[in-house]
Amino acid sequence: MSRRLLTVLLGSAALLATAASAATPPPPKPVVAKADMAAHQKMLTLDTHLDTPEHFARPGWSMMDDHEVHLDGSQVDLPRMKAGGLDGGFFVIYTGQGDLTAEGYRYARDFALKRAVDIREMVAAHPDAFELAFTPEDAVRINKAGKAFAFQSIENSWPMGEDLTLMQTFYQAGVRMAGPVHFRNNQFADSSTDPKGKIWNGYSPLGLRWLAEANRLGILIDVSHASDEVVDQSVALSKVPVIASHSGAKAIFDHPRNLDDARIRKIAESGGAICINSVYLVASAAPSPERKAALDALPRPPRDEAT
Repeated sequence: MSRRLLTVLLGSAALLATAASAATPPPPKPVVAKADMAAHQKMLTLDTHLDTPEHFARPGWSMMDDHEVHLDGSQVDLPRMKAGGLDGGFFVIYTGQGDLTAEGYRYARDFALKRAVDIREMVAAHPDAFELAFTPEDAVRINKAGKAFAFQSIENSWPMGEDLTLMQTFYQAGVRMAGPVHFRNNQFADSSTDPKGKIWNGYSPLGLRWLAEANRLGILIDVSHASDEVVDQSVALSKVPVIASHSGAKAIFDHPRNLDDARIRKIAESGGAICINSVYLVASAAPSPERKAALDALPRPPRDEAT
């Protein structure tokens, strides 16, 4: 990925509930200095982790409408991208972790393929506003044409099951970045947040093959959510720099998902990038009972253990 594309790295995570948010007042709009806005507008900007595709299948929800996070939990749409000076980003194919079984793998594969279709359908429905991007050069060209560029990424490679040929399938569908693991350990790697602890002490044997295949295909390796050992092994073994698409600094907030200073330096020294997340920056108040009830009411995949 070009240095210019990584000028502004805006990690994001839209994992909030919707129904209970209606009672929450809208946040105050930030005041941005004219000089800061002028500098921002000169940059080609991207968000390296857009969870927005989780809304694409919602009846009546459109990427072209101006939504409110306190009403529907969404954080990104085209009007807000324009207002914030966001030129594009990585639209995420996310699958919450479930069973490491043949049935679980089939479910996850089909769910992820459908999410990839959702992204393509959104872009195809608005050809004057969005275009799929596959290379840094695509992003520059699309931006010059006055449209938003849409890269695709995978959060949690559980959908690959034990069939690494699926990585090429997703690559051909447009995926250019992938993380091996999410909130729970899987067949590829240890998570930073699995309450059961480590099972692989980093990558599994299959996970090491996953890493090599990602390198071969040209899929950027995303270490966000991965255990410290996976981060270390990714930096050491990957033939190209890695990225943490939505992580924070452990020195600021000591959360398992965040990176300590040594690993931040290690990623930077290898030529990689750390993109600051919008959550896990500081300790937050416990969710209200209403918000918890709304989260519990959301549909989940079978045996889903995602947060």
